Amino acid sequence: MTLYGLRPVLRWTRTLAGGRRPVPSRVRRISAVAPPAERLVAITFDDGPTRGITEQVLETLERCGARGTFDIIGSTADNYPDTAGRAGTPLWSGRRYDHYAAFGRDGEAGLRAQPDLVRRIAAGGHEVSNHSYRHLAFGPEHLVYRGRHAHEGAAAALEDQRRLHDACRALLGQAPRLGRPPHYIDRTPDGWSAYDLYDAMGYQYLAASLDLGGWRRSRNSRAATVDDALAALRTQLRTDPAALSGQVLFAKDGYNMSLQPVVCWALPLQLELLAAAGYRVVTVSELLESSPFADVPPTDPAAAAARRLLAAGVPCAFRDNTLRVEGPLRRGELAAWLAGPVSPPALLGAADGRHARPDPAGMAAARGWLEPGVPGEPVARAELERSLERWEWVSSRTGADAAPVAPGGGGGAVTRRLALARMAAALGTRCGPEWRRPGA
Repeated sequence: MTLYGLRPVLRWTRTLAGGRRPVPSRVRRISAVAPPAERLVAITFDDGPTRGITEQVLETLERCGARGTFDIIGSTADNYPDTAGRAGTPLWSGRRYDHYAAFGRDGEAGLRAQPDLVRRIAAGGHEVSNHSYRHLAFGPEHLVYRGRHAHEGAAAALEDQRRLHDACRALLGQAPRLGRPPHYIDRTPDGWSAYDLYDAMGYQYLAASLDLGGWRRSRNSRAATVDDALAALRTQLRTDPAALSGQVLFAKDGYNMSLQPVVCWALPLQLELLAAAGYRVVTVSELLESSPFADVPPTDPAAAAARRLLAAGVPCAFRDNTLRVEGPLRRGELAAWLAGPVSPPALLGAADGRHARPDPAGMAAARGWLEPGVPGEPVARAELERSLERWEWVSSRTGADAAPVAPGGGGGAVTRRLALARMAAALGTRCGPEWRRPGA
């Protein structure tokens, strides 16, 4: 298989990997949500804004009454010395670094060179997401991008994220709430992950469930190239017109591997297909507002309880954006929930460069409220109630505490659904501790 053939396999392997192991987390990988009440879909546009292309994308979206999420960069102008890559391969924009809009044409893309386009994106009701300042991968990848420069560690990757975050806030008066790693490479050389970085930034991890294909190399004609960009969408809608409701789609706000603006040609037709199937195209944040989780419909009381707890910093969802409400609550999960909102990873400024992910004092107290046992054991109802009776975590910032809940009775294993309801009740009408991530 060629490098060109491996790239989509590698991309979607990474996209799906977030859901294979249920890890409780404040940061959730957003690729799709449970279908909302109406047919909603989000389209994301990577690697811009790009002069001459983003204008056409915005005009098309506005003409169709659609809103997009733009995963913007800062600039690739500092990604030199480098040599040009070969068109039609994953290294088309440079051998050692990425260059957008193209090699030697870095002034055509990114916030630094195109601030007016970023302003226009925001003014049109579209969303801006953090796709990193220099578009360097968080860590090395040896299969497709062998030899490409990546960040040396998590501190450098986080600094790059904050650079674009601060630039967006200075330009727009508001900062992004979503981040997407360059090339979906999640791991840093020193053992951190994209989830750690986005926890520190206060972001959710923006993934995707369907690739619209505007980055691939062109075929032998414009018509064939556009047909390729429509194929996946047509197949999905033909099989089940409702199948894309709640999905996040991936598009390219720039040139493809063959240096052609395929998104400008294909997007009007893609939007026509979605409109004909009854879809409204919204931003990712609007999609999450309508339906926040992947496995629980927005009308389920568990969704409201989980949103309440997540807003207070309780990691009651999993990294794959599921709640798994009918499954048993495990003792290790309950300990993390009871520890309450803790500071995100201190990647910068820590003396040793590392951080115990849950607050050690909070976790020790939470485990002290539980009976001895292994973390993987299900929690009994009586144990949950005894723990909640003692649950009183304090914000180091404000000193506010959560209202305790009256103890209940009963035994048997506790489902996550019950635990979410009981814990949300323990917060009462209070907002919980005022907890702000460093990037917020």
